[in-house]
Amino acid sequence: MKRLLLLFFFTFSVCSAQNINFNEEHKDENKKVYTIQLFSYIDKNIVQEVFEKIPIEFKVHTNLYKIKGTIKGRCFQGSAISELKPYLEKLHAVGFKDAFIVKTTALDMQNEIISNKKEKVVTKQSKNENIKDTAQNTQQKDLLPSPKIQNTLSQSDKADILLKAQNSYLNGNENDAIMYYEMLFASDNENEKIKNNLCYLYGKQGAWSHAKDLIEAQNYQGKFIYAYAYGAVERNNPNFYYDLSPYILVDHSGKLMILTGYYFEKQNEIEKANYYYQMGYEKNPENIYNIFAYARSLDIKKNTQAIAIYKTILSKISTSHPMYSSIKKRVSELGG
Repeated sequence: MKRLLLLFFFTFSVCSAQNINFNEEHKDENKKVYTIQLFSYIDKNIVQEVFEKIPIEFKVHTNLYKIKGTIKGRCFQGSAISELKPYLEKLHAVGFKDAFIVKTTALDMQNEIISNKKEKVVTKQSKNENIKDTAQNTQQKDLLPSPKIQNTLSQSDKADILLKAQNSYLNGNENDAIMYYEMLFASDNENEKIKNNLCYLYGKQGAWSHAKDLIEAQNYQGKFIYAYAYGAVERNNPNFYYDLSPYILVDHSGKLMILTGYYFEKQNEIEKANYYYQMGYEKNPENIYNIFAYARSLDIKKNTQAIAIYKTILSKISTSHPMYSSIKKRVSELGG
C-alpha cells in the first residue's frame, strides 16, 4: 500500500541525472570554476582538425576560447576538481592524453569564448554602456567560430545517444547517462520528455540549482517541479523540504503536499506526514491519488474513517485500475 502512493503519480522514461550542470551560466561571474582543457593551438586549421576528432559525446560540450593569441579547446565545467576527474579519465582513454583540468572564472570564460553566445553575454553586461567600437567588432569577426554541434546532430546520432543514455542508466551509471541526456537536451531543448527526465534525476541528486531554470520557465506550475520532487523523495534527498518549501503550499494540485507527506513518512515523522497528506487532500479533494493519500494517513493513525474513504475510491475507479486490487484487499483486512 505504501508504494502505491508513488507508483501512480507519474510515468517516467528511463533517465538519469548528476550534480554537474555543464552549460550553466554562473550568476557570480567572479566565481572560480574548473574546466578541462583538451588542446591549445595558434593555427586555426589545426584547431578545426583536432576538434573534428573529438568523440561526439564530448564534442557537444566543447567550446573554443581565444586566450593570448592561442585557441584553446575546453569542455565541461564544475565547481570542484573532483567533479571533472571522471570525465578527464574518459578523455585520456579516447586519445586526449594531454588533457588537464584548469582553474578560471566564469567571467573569463564568458569574455574568452569564441561563439555567438559571447556577443549575447557582452550585450547583457553592456546594456548601460556605449556600443563597442568598430575595431572590437571587426576583431570578433576574425575569430574562428565555434562549431554549433548541438544544432547539427542527425537523427541517427540522437538515437545512438539515447540508447547510450538508457543503457548507462540501466547499468547504474547515472553520471554517464546524464552526460548523454544533456547532449540530447542541447540538441533539442524543446523536448519535454528529456527535460522531465533531467528534472527527475536532478531531484535524485539534490541538484536544485540545475533544475530551477527549467522549473521557473513553467512558473512552478508544470510537471517539471513534480518530476524533481518525485526524484528527491525516491532518493530520500535530505534537501527536499529545504529546496521546495516555498512552493509546496502554493501548489494548486496538492501533489507537492502529498509527496512531502510521503517524504516525512519515509523519515518516520508520522505527525508531519499526516499533516501534509491532509493538506494535499483539502487542496484538491477530487484527485484519486490525493484521496488515497489521505485515506492512508487515517489508516496509519488507525482511524476507522479510512475504510469509508477507501470504499469511495473503489467506487470511482474501474476494476482494471492499478490500485483497485490493493485497496480492495486493504478494505478486507480492515474488516470493511
